[in-house]
Amino acid sequence: MNARIPRLLAILLTALYGSLDAPAQGSLTPSGPPEPTMRSLDQIEPRTPITSLPFVISRSGAYALVGNLSSAVSAGITIAAPDVSLDLNGFTLSGSPAHPGNAVSIVAPAKNVRISNGTIADWGSSGIHAHGIAGTALSDLHVARCAGSGIVAGSATLRRVASTDHGGTGIQVGNGMGFGKAVFQDFSFVNATRNGGGGITYVGPCDASLADSTACDNTGTGVAMAPGAAGLSPRLRITRCLLDDNTGDALSLPGVTDACYSLKVEHSSISRNGGRGLAVVNTAATKRGEVWLVTVTCDENVVGGLSVAGACDTTVMDSTVARNGGHGV
Repeated sequence: MNARIPRLLAILLTALYGSLDAPAQGSLTPSGPPEPTMRSLDQIEPRTPITSLPFVISRSGAYALVGNLSSAVSAGITIAAPDVSLDLNGFTLSGSPAHPGNAVSIVAPAKNVRISNGTIADWGSSGIHAHGIAGTALSDLHVARCAGSGIVAGSATLRRVASTDHGGTGIQVGNGMGFGKAVFQDFSFVNATRNGGGGITYVGPCDASLADSTACDNTGTGVAMAPGAAGLSPRLRITRCLLDDNTGDALSLPGVTDACYSLKVEHSSISRNGGRGLAVVNTAATKRGEVWLVTVTCDENVVGGLSVAGACDTTVMDSTVARNGGHGV
């Protein structure tokens, strides 16, 4: 057994020194900096730069601002094509309240237009005007201080949009869509405050959702629904919202001939308004409306708390209605 030890040591030493004397397998120093392996946004979706105003978009595609743009005497950007993406790229479109004109006008045959990522301020008419246009998607925008309404649209999806300090309504949707069927409106993380014509107005037969949003400190109503025609059944769902400190009602669904409302408000505040916290008038002759209030705070409204008139099934759960002028419920 001992005779094998020197032989094993010899084998191990031969293997060790042989590996040390082996030729190098190549340099480990990189030949240069690593090249990018991902494509840029412009490579994935080439974008047409917008460098001056006015600018007309007449072809589908992606467009982007490359700097702040302003116009004191003319309109801003006109979109007259479907399937357009407009990226403000973090920049500002500014106008002059003294000169009529929209920052962005969306006109037929446009539809499915996306606008994102920037600021629109100080225009003489509206910030974004898309009367009768379907499929407008707005995200990560601040629209401010326009002489008219901040945002006017047909059907719209809004995400992280602020519309503040306008002479007219902060956000008005449903305009020009007709009355054939309900138009879906989907808003979340929206801020409509300090506007001269109310916070948010839904026009026509809307099927609307408003979540995690604010409509406060407006002259007029915080959120209003204007069916606009007889025999309609608008639906509105409000979740985790603040509708406080408006000069009119917090939430108003007025009476229109044979109108039947479906309203659900959850985990929200409708307080300290100059009118009522909630005002619903259901006028349908053959259908009953539905009003659900779940975990709602309705305090210190000047005219009254909750007002529901007409044939309407009303449920109030886990809510506070206190210190309102006039009636509580």
